[in-house]
Amino acid sequence: MTINEFIDYAKRLDPSDKTAFCNLVATGLQLTGMTLEEIAEKFDTAPGTVSRWKNGHTAPAVFARKSIIRFFLQKAERQVRGASTPIRPSVAAYLASASKR
Repeated sequence: MTINEFIDYAKRLDPSDKTAFCNLVATGLQLTGMTLEEIAEKFDTAPGTVSRWKNGHTAPAVFARKSIIRFFLQKAERQVRGASTPIRPSVAAYLASASKR
């Protein structure tokens, strides 16, 4: 998934859809280069909790999902505008290989 596809996905995502939310967290972490620890700190939770979101084992309440979705969306939009850290080289390589498929 490219960063622009991610942005479109995040904009359309229904916060009540747990599976879609968990996919967003997993992809958002990869595309933004943020760590479990950084997300956990941002949302005042444990890294293990973020890991469970990422792996689809659990998800926060819908009201919290909305904030997390908005956070990843804004982070991705800033990256597109060049106002944030660039995508990690390993993610850039993954995206390049995925676009050739």
